[in-house]
Amino acid sequence: MSAGGAGATAGSGRVAFVGAGPGDPGLLTARALALIALADVILYDRLIPDQALAGARADAELLYVGKQGGGPYVPQEQTEALMLERARAGALVVRLKGGDPFVFGRGGEEALALRAAGIDFEVVPGITAGIAASAYAGIPVTHRGLASAVALITAHEDPEKPEAALDWDALAAFPGTLVFYMGVRTLPALSARLIDAGRPGDQPAAVVSHGTLPEQRTVLGTLATIAADAAAVGVRAPAITVIGEVAALHAQLDWLEPGPLAGATVAVTRARAQSSSLATRLRALGASVIEAPAIRIVASTDELPPLAPFDLLCLTSANGVELLFERLAARGEDARSMAGAVVAAIGPGTARALRDHGVIADVVPERFVAEGLIEALAGVEFSRVLIARAAQRPARCAARARGERGDREPVRDRGRAARPGDPARARTGRLPHLHLLLDGAQLPLRRPAGCRHADRLDRPGHQRDAARARPERQP
Repeated sequence: MSAGGAGATAGSGRVAFVGAGPGDPGLLTARALALIALADVILYDRLIPDQALAGARADAELLYVGKQGGGPYVPQEQTEALMLERARAGALVVRLKGGDPFVFGRGGEEALALRAAGIDFEVVPGITAGIAASAYAGIPVTHRGLASAVALITAHEDPEKPEAALDWDALAAFPGTLVFYMGVRTLPALSARLIDAGRPGDQPAAVVSHGTLPEQRTVLGTLATIAADAAAVGVRAPAITVIGEVAALHAQLDWLEPGPLAGATVAVTRARAQSSSLATRLRALGASVIEAPAIRIVASTDELPPLAPFDLLCLTSANGVELLFERLAARGEDARSMAGAVVAAIGPGTARALRDHGVIADVVPERFVAEGLIEALAGVEFSRVLIARAAQRPARCAARARGERGDREPVRDRGRAARPGDPARARTGRLPHLHLLLDGAQLPLRRPAGCRHADRLDRPGHQRDAARARPERQP
């Protein structure tokens, strides 16, 4: 792990090159997740799972240093300079890369820069897309009797090279499977050069785009036809191209079944702590999920009054429950402080959070909104109510509706969730194919600019209706 060399100092930090895998967040390694959780600074690339940064510390510095073919990018020199600067300042820097950091990820170049600077580093391998996407498409890159070797090849060489490094004659004669990365735009020329060098034009070939993700698509053809076949259905990057007899096994071994929400793109705007479990369930149904928290939950600085004078306690969210009990614990109290009061929860999620702390809610409305809670409290007698709520959200409970005295205790504040470097910030402004906005709470949501259509899923039965109405796939 130690880099050694001149320039190392006692206060130097270190760098971990971490492979984030091919896209499915479930393929992140345990070591990768542990380092993300510990990191002071995370320099991350474009093709990382949306959930990869969910476990980062709230105070971690997240810096996007990604590149996109034909699009904007952060110069490699700037990336290395940031990495060196933060490590020299004593930070634990995670250099988070899609796939494996040492497979077409320039990890070796960056590691050499660290070695020259005398900065310690470690390497955490990730599952590279050429293997993972092929497997998710039902294509084994090696198979007895068909391919005993596999070659991983970049179809996007450094344009500053004086001459091409690829030996097309050798690739055409390679006795096994060829897997090309980053070859969507160059696929016509790539196929032609292999055929011209002697590779059979009728050899099976496949293009797998967005491998391991809900929007994964596989196009099967031959070396001679694959470029036209992929263009005909609008295949887009990121994609890998598999050339060899094993590609034909896709027809027999394809195992990834589309879910009922296949083709749908859903933006989840809940706070980060709650969004991940919801996003996981949506992905299991086949949806493409964008986690774009519209809020973050922070404890209010207001003092919690004694609970004894109140005969009605209204809890409006699970977050409010957790922060209320944190306040009670801080002054040596627990659920017994709520004895004698009627406890009302705005919905089943809030009621579950109360049960986790040993409190059974007396009132849970049928409609999980403030108006529903008012209706449910119509027959409840009380003189003083405490409403544990978000500080920036109007409190609407029985006390307000009936004009009686209510203390609105802001146990939590809602602040803007996206922070500099958060990938959600970059995604929420460009959602042309967004189908659904989903928050799971009663927050006002709007249709994003340029969005074809967006529906809220916050009413009983609405989720089921939306799941049945599968949108058409976007090319």
